[in-house]
Amino acid sequence: MDAAPAGSPVPPLPTDIAFRRPRPEDEEPLTASGLADLLADLSESDPYFHRRNNHDRMQRLARRASHRLGRAFEAEWGLAHETIADALYFPVWTQLCAIVPLRRLARRFAGGDVVLIAAPSGDVALFDYWRENQALPLVFAQELRRRGVSVILIGDTARALRLTCAPPALWALDGPGPSDAVLGPETVRQIPDDLRNRAGLLLYDPRFWPADSGRAEIEAEPCSINIAQVEGVDGARTVDLGRDLSRRCLDEMLGVSLRAIAARIREIFAARDVRELHVSDVLTPVSCLLAAEARARGGVIHLWPHSANPVGVKARNPEGVRAISTVLRAGGEQWRTRFPEAAIHVRSDVMLPPGPGGPPAPAPDRLTIVLFGGARFHVAYPVFRIRRHEETLRTLVQGLLAIEPPPRVIFKPKGFWCSAEWFRGVAGDGAEILDLNAMALAAPNTLFVSVDHGSSALIEGIRLGVPGLIVRGQDVEDYTLLGGSPAPHLDVAAACALVAMLGDAAVVAGLVGPQVAWLDEETRDWPD
Repeated sequence: MDAAPAGSPVPPLPTDIAFRRPRPEDEEPLTASGLADLLADLSESDPYFHRRNNHDRMQRLARRASHRLGRAFEAEWGLAHETIADALYFPVWTQLCAIVPLRRLARRFAGGDVVLIAAPSGDVALFDYWRENQALPLVFAQELRRRGVSVILIGDTARALRLTCAPPALWALDGPGPSDAVLGPETVRQIPDDLRNRAGLLLYDPRFWPADSGRAEIEAEPCSINIAQVEGVDGARTVDLGRDLSRRCLDEMLGVSLRAIAARIREIFAARDVRELHVSDVLTPVSCLLAAEARARGGVIHLWPHSANPVGVKARNPEGVRAISTVLRAGGEQWRTRFPEAAIHVRSDVMLPPGPGGPPAPAPDRLTIVLFGGARFHVAYPVFRIRRHEETLRTLVQGLLAIEPPPRVIFKPKGFWCSAEWFRGVAGDGAEILDLNAMALAAPNTLFVSVDHGSSALIEGIRLGVPGLIVRGQDVEDYTLLGGSPAPHLDVAAACALVAMLGDAAVVAGLVGPQVAWLDEETRDWPD
């Protein structure tokens, strides 16, 4: 929030926004896709996004904000402020990944004309984590008003403009293990048999772990807040987004559910005398409440990996964490710097297959290149220069298809973050689209490729004998653990030159061998 001059009263935020039906004389309103284009352009022009350690910076900002909220809600919620801060960290972090870039973008409009924004056509989901964020046009409208820009939402005024939320819930599933051990399976990549057999009870939020069975301990009903109710009139009505995209939403939409879940967890742990907890390294609200109760009872917490890349190393409360499983040694070293007392073990079976099984399949004559899509934005926060990334991908596809004989080029989408439609708009129709996982796409005479950032799919491919390649068109901070691997990091021209030589068995062997040896070492556990 912009600071007021020293000694002056803090003025109220001008958050009232007109909401009306479209008129024939209106210019085309800004849509969600148009907003994404503006953010892509901003990623190139705003030096804020070119600084180092942006990923860590956003997490530190979320941590500070969640602790402020924890202290604000502590008395009302009846929970320790550290517990509230942990439980709110993930929703606050993802919401800040919308607010911060849209606040930067709003600066470009200060002093300008009235901005027309297309209102969302349906209910607007809040606190939906990394899923597609429907609230971005409303957040942008709010940030424009903070800058004094007049905003009109254009949409169907005959219905309520409503913010909705599916708050955390708590479900339970009996396990075969002792009653004093609990597993919180949310976001654990794959639950190995030895872990499942050690738990007497599984406690989870079905939003993060959709089990086929279980019983509801706390079944949270979807909740909503109406921010505009207009009864079919054509005139403009005002919407106060400043009140509703704020602390009120956290309290009304998440607070009631989190308090009920914390109380039920306390009852369950007391009845079972729980002393051992296994949870994912992702700080989901329910897993944080489980960890808080385990700490309060002096129990042992064991973290399990969500992916090959450690999550929440700097954000997680280290108290009570006595054991950490990780997919790769490099991830274990990251944990060791902050959790020196924890026993750290490599458990690659949580994510990776055991390796190629049976005799190798006959290699097809034609080389296959699989391009893996990745997240370009964290909600609205660009993870690199988006336009430069698009140009790198476009020239790479063109270069690969120009090789003689041309390889088969496949693009693997990544949900809405990197959709098939987006890829077609960037790179044209020369590549096939196959939405299969890495293990299904691994085959002889295949190369896995990611652009700018690495991808866990490359690690899965290496385990199956498929070499990986990272094509870089810009300097990036890569959160994946491929930086220390022998997988080449090349520009487009060098990458295409390498692909053109893959008909030579010696070149292929020189590419595959070091990568397989690296992964064998990375997945070797430390001795006790």
